[in-house]
Amino acid sequence: MPRRTNTSIAASLVAMTCCACTAAQTAALSSIDTGYTISISKVRTAAVRGKTRIIAGTYEGALLGVELGGTCLWTNALSGFMNRDLWCEDLTGDGSDEVLAANADGALYCLDSAGALQWTFKTNDAPMNAVTVVHHKDTPYVVCGGYDMNLYYLSAPGDRVKTIP
Repeated sequence: MPRRTNTSIAASLVAMTCCACTAAQTAALSSIDTGYTISISKVRTAAVRGKTRIIAGTYEGALLGVELGGTCLWTNALSGFMNRDLWCEDLTGDGSDEVLAANADGALYCLDSAGALQWTFKTNDAPMNAVTVVHHKDTPYVVCGGYDMNLYYLSAPGDRVKTIP
């Protein structure tokens, strides 16, 4: 199966604005009032049972799952601290992406495609700054790091596999 990459979607600081252009759809811009402040660098797309969803992180620390048409499907307030990075990928093989959020409270949060918290990884209070997923022999590993100057390799269920200082 070909690998899908995360695609950032433009967002304004006051209201989420997305451009969902395909060959069949050229009416591009719409504005979605979320009630939150969305950072342009904290917006990703996720595949959920064959449909594309917008995942947005807010300065208030919430994550939002939104349909391309603008309907907010779910909100998860998480910690109240800003989400510093997002990554969406199917870790469980169920055909829907999980949402990974590196949070300023020092935790990495994993949510399912419906916005429910699946697991949390935290070693200290230093802000978690980045997250991605790498594959080795078809096994996904979540890789995250932050201001504690460590990289952490986690299994799909969130167990620590390795720490690289």
